[in-house]
Formats: sequence, structure tokens, C-alpha cells
Amino acid sequence: MSTKEKLFRVWSEEGFRVPVFGQRTPPPSLQTQDDVHMGQPEMPWKTWHLEWFHDSKHNALPDVASSPIPASCSERAADLLWPGGAADFELLPIFVDNEPWRLLCSTRLVNCIDRESSDIDWSEREEGGRRIQSASHIRWINVVDSRASELDAFRLSIQPKVWVYFTERFVRRYFALGLRGVRFEHVGYIVDKPEDAIPPPPRPVVHPPQAPRWPKWEIAPEEEVAHFTQAGETFMQTRGLSASSEPSAVLAALAVEIEAHRPGFGKLKPKARKELLSGLAGAFGLLLRRQLHWNWVDLQVTSSAWDLGLASPNISHALCLNQVMVRQLTSPEPSTIVLLFNMIASGNLPDAQPGDHVAIG
Repeated sequence: MSTKEKLFRVWSEEGFRVPVFGQRTPPPSLQTQDDVHMGQPEMPWKTWHLEWFHDSKHNALPDVASSPIPASCSERAADLLWPGGAADFELLPIFVDNEPWRLLCSTRLVNCIDRESSDIDWSEREEGGRRIQSASHIRWINVVDSRASELDAFRLSIQPKVWVYFTERFVRRYFALGLRGVRFEHVGYIVDKPEDAIPPPPRPVVHPPQAPRWPKWEIAPEEEVAHFTQAGETFMQTRGLSASSEPSAVLAALAVEIEAHRPGFGKLKPKARKELLSGLAGAFGLLLRRQLHWNWVDLQVTSSAWDLGLASPNISHALCLNQVMVRQLTSPEPSTIVLLFNMIASGNLPDAQPGDHVAIG
């Protein structure tokens, strides 16, 4: 009779940190900035920052599944799990905040992998004139070796030899002892024969994010168009600009005004804020109208509120003028109004069909 036992990877309950488990109230997960002391806390013979868990190249949080030390546990938890000593781990004694812990250093290697029924991303590199294949990511693994189920955990012989897999036997003992602090991700099986291998689950289909669309739009009210037009013309006149001014000059004036008010925009009184927005939005709207022939449109911005915007000639894209300017004035980054106009002018916009009214800005 063939047997099938599950394989697991372990994660912190708190996210991508070095998981720590113990009884009832486990200590917090280790983080990359923590100091780990070998020896006594007051006289350590070795002190580490947890740098080996840290991907400095990408400045990423540690992925505990890619470390030969997949977890740590309280001293008491180690004594409960392995009262006679751990066969599959080297229990490295450490102190963190003067508390005794154990790092679990995996000592077992397993090489009986059924590649056909596993889901592995492979990469190749050249080293010493030889092509070396290594696993860049393992989503699902079938190990064809019934003896592996007698272990608590192991690493695979394929490069890199860093992923640690916990067996069903260990997981059952973990829960039976009432330990807490980690969660187990089911990532494969141990089987007796290749024909017993469990096919990997289908990879999730990743759909490209859909660009947001305006739910409703109407013909723009004439009085709103007149208000924005007057506010935009006033903005340009007070800066020595006119309808015949170069787009770059208008955009430069807009960028200067946005930068001048960005630090204190949130402190402006409602009337001053409204006047500022009207001038900026009006000037940008007139620029799009005159240079790119975009058309006025009334957009539904909430379930009960509408606001003036512009739509492309084929109505594939639309933007709300006030929203564009509010984002410019509240962003922690410098103004991108010039970049936005250039993107629109070059047609570098989200995919859309005529009539879609995809929201931009």
C-alpha cells in the first residue's frame, strides 16, 4: 500500500520575518535588525545582525523559506519537541533580549525529486566552464522516498540548497504539543513511487489590472465650462500668457504654482483652495482643449457628485480636472503635470477602446 505524506514550508504568523514558535504566547518573530548572541548575553563570544536573512540587493523583507535556518523556537519548545536531541536540526543556542532561544539549522539533504510532477522554475549559470542548473523557485515538490517521512525536516539537494521542508510528522507533533507562532504552507508530498506523485495545482491565472473607468458621464453644463474657462484665462493672463502661448510655457507656469502651494495646500481655507484649484484646473483644461482637441464632459466622481472633466476625441480616456490638481498638490513628490501632458500628447495611455472613458490623471 502506497503512502502519501504532505510537505510544508513554514512562515511567521506576522508575515515575512524569521518565525519563532513556543507555547501559548510565543516570543515575537525575529527581524533583520535584531542582535543574536552566541554564548551568554553579558559575555557573547559571537554577535550577529540577522543579515543572512536579508536580501540587500533588493532591500526586501526576508523570505524565511529561502534560508537553511527556517525558524527559531523557545528553549522550552525545543525540549518538548526533541527531549533526546534533534536528529534533523542543529539546535544553535542563542540569546535575544536576554532570553534563551534555539535556531533550527537544517542538517538533512534529500535528492529523490520527481521533476516531472513538481512545479519548479529553473535557471542556469556558467561556472568553471560548466552549465549549472539551479532552482530559482519551487512552487510544488514531489519527493519519492518513503524514508523522508521519518524526518522532521530536510533540504533538497538541488541548488540552491536553502529551502527547508517540514514533514507531516513534525507538523502533527507541533500541534499536539500546543505550540504556536508559525503557519504551515502545504507545498507538496512525500510518496513511495513516481506513479504515486500528486500533480501540482494549476498556477493562478494573473489577469492584468483593469484601468478604472468613469461610471457615468454627461454633456458638460455650460455654466461650469464658462467658470473653468474664465478661471483658466485669468490664471494665464496674470502670468503674461495667452491662448497663443507655447504649451511648455503654460506647463511651466502650472508647475511653478503647484510647487509654490504644495507644502501648505492642506492649510488653505476652503475659499482660497477652491480659487487655486479653479485656476490650475481651468488652465490645464484649456491647454488640452486647444492643443489636443479634448472635449468638456461632466463626470460622476461619487455616487452623488459630478465634476467637470475632459474626454479624448474618441472618448476612450477622460480625466477630472479638479482631481488631477488635487493629486498634484497633495503628492509628496514634485509636480508631474508636465509628464502627464506629454503622456497624453504622445498617446502613452492605458489600453482602451473608443467610448471606454478610462480614467487617467
